Amino acid sequence: MVFAGPPPSVWRDGGGSAASAINDAGQVVGWAALGVGGSALYGPRQRAFLWTAAGGLRDLTPPSEEQSNQSSSNYPLDISARGTIVGSRIHSGNRYRLLTDTTGAAYFGPLDDQIVYTGVNGGGQIVGYRQGLNGTVSVLVDAAGTRVLPAPPGTVPSGWPGDVFAHAISDRAEVAGRVHAAPVRWTVRVTPAEALLVIRELGEGLCLDVQGAGDAPGDPGKPATLYPCHGGANQRVTFTAAGELRLYGDRCLDVWGAQANDGDPVVLWPCHGGANQQWRRTAERLVV
Repeated sequence: MVFAGPPPSVWRDGGGSAASAINDAGQVVGWAALGVGGSALYGPRQRAFLWTAAGGLRDLTPPSEEQSNQSSSNYPLDISARGTIVGSRIHSGNRYRLLTDTTGAAYFGPLDDQIVYTGVNGGGQIVGYRQGLNGTVSVLVDAAGTRVLPAPPGTVPSGWPGDVFAHAISDRAEVAGRVHAAPVRWTVRVTPAEALLVIRELGEGLCLDVQGAGDAPGDPGKPATLYPCHGGANQRVTFTAAGELRLYGDRCLDVWGAQANDGDPVVLWPCHGGANQQWRRTAERLVV
């Protein structure tokens, strides 16, 4: 589609609008402004919308946002075949994630994670990026949680000019993105073994890490710990259907001694399917 000029506004007072994504059902998402001279004492100035041929334009601003006097702008960036909408929200000058659906039941991410959602596929997998003190990393969000994607070969995983941005994810879990300030376009196929387990989303994030990159089974001197995410093999975790957290293909995170006592260390051990190697993820934490 080619526009001869700026498209006409779809908003009530001519502030201008932009469509950002469309799915196979013909559902279009985007945002529209209140207009030059418009005021927004309550609710966002840039407002998310859904457009369909049958229903026309619909404002997706939830009632909770309409009653807010916080300055914010909402930018849907993608919509899946199932109608999941992802994007970003600007609040007090910072960007945060936006997750909603075609009903406008919006979920805004915590105001301390600096994650922006940029793409979603039919399976509900979401990609985006997280801005931290040491640069920007790409993230994948699915049923296993939020994980950092490895940087393209030959680039620095964090820190300018190696900032990595994921922009889109296909239904085959292929991610496309870019590296800041470098002529690099990259794709990565998302599999469980290619992801990092982000334990805590503060600053640039901390990842599960085998200390010293060791892989000796049960070596108490090489325990699992938290460390800034860097994408090395000692941080590449597979969360299996059996509840295992695997590294190096055949090693599992294991509660030392299998006694479940407070303070028991977590180490690598050959996978055996025991209860002390079976983990489950709740809304807030990993438990064994």
